[in-house]
Amino acid sequence: MTGDVKALINLKDGTIQLEGPQEFVEKYLDQYKQLIVGLPTAHKTSKTAETIPIESDKTPKRKTRAKSGPTCTQKVQELLDEAYFKQPKTREDVQNELLNRGLRFSSSEVSARLINFFNSGKLKRTGTGKNAQYYSNV
Repeated sequence: MTGDVKALINLKDGTIQLEGPQEFVEKYLDQYKQLIVGLPTAHKTSKTAETIPIESDKTPKRKTRAKSGPTCTQKVQELLDEAYFKQPKTREDVQNELLNRGLRFSSSEVSARLINFFNSGKLKRTGTGKNAQYYSNV
């Protein structure tokens, strides 16, 4: 994609972004230029559009993907249903158990779910902070 370019056209109500081979971008710049000429003078700018080479090889875009699979809440509920909390467990214990089951959740996510279960009365808690231990009501 070394021959690709990018052009941005700022309008009052939005921005038009063209990206691709230089011929493609120039073709559409010419078409948009005709449309922009018809706008009221208050919206025109004296700057002309220019094409900018894309440096996609040097600055890769971050790929995001939708999360799939069970949620942390669902998995903590499963642990509760399996009597995992019969003995007090720390956040770290729970996180490690989930990891052993092939599920990776951040410490803040696991902690938040445990607090939610405590607040809803599904779990009891002793201690606070990192020393907090959660255990089953039953």
